[in-house]
Amino acid sequence: MGKTSYLRALMVAFLLTATLPLHADNVSVVTVDTSSVAGTAGFLDFTFDPGPFITQSGFATISAFSSDGTLGAPTITGDVSGTLPPSTTLNNDTPFNDYFTAFTFGNSLNFTLGLGGPAVDSPDGTSTSGSTFAFSMFSSDESTPLLTADSLDGFAFEVDVNLDGTAKLTNFSDATSIAGGVSSVPEPASGWLFGGVIAFWAIGVRRRAFSGLR
Repeated sequence: MGKTSYLRALMVAFLLTATLPLHADNVSVVTVDTSSVAGTAGFLDFTFDPGPFITQSGFATISAFSSDGTLGAPTITGDVSGTLPPSTTLNNDTPFNDYFTAFTFGNSLNFTLGLGGPAVDSPDGTSTSGSTFAFSMFSSDESTPLLTADSLDGFAFEVDVNLDGTAKLTNFSDATSIAGGVSSVPEPASGWLFGGVIAFWAIGVRRRAFSGLR
């Protein structure tokens, strides 16, 4: 193989690799700098919801939660078990799965996010929707987003679990960092279209659920 052909092949391999999302079954460590709102009362919100069509079973587990802030009593909706600390698990078996808890902010908070279940470990190849995990922070009115550029949903970050068991991270918050596990990577155009459909459906579900609960 000549030098030009070798370089061309290397470039093609690089481009193909750059579009492959990482597998979702590793644990991610989440760190949030909340020092700018320290001492104020608000809420934390964790959701894990299926898409609008056939969705394979999966779960999201929040564990190792730590903060110099103070957690209050949670409001739990859907298929959710456990409390923080030590851990809570959200399954995607119902349309809206939500762990919403009062929180007095300190200087920082940390937790680990683990994604698993058949949707991650053994995709069936027949499902037509993925699932989405999202983490949000709100002020004391339960609806004004904190520490995020996402004014529509108020997500600090979200993770879309794709049909092949991979995952895509979108981070909307300069105060939030996610290490290990899922990573933010580009997807093919078809993935963007699919993600848009899921997001549009999920927004309606969340808004209806929030208006009915609070």
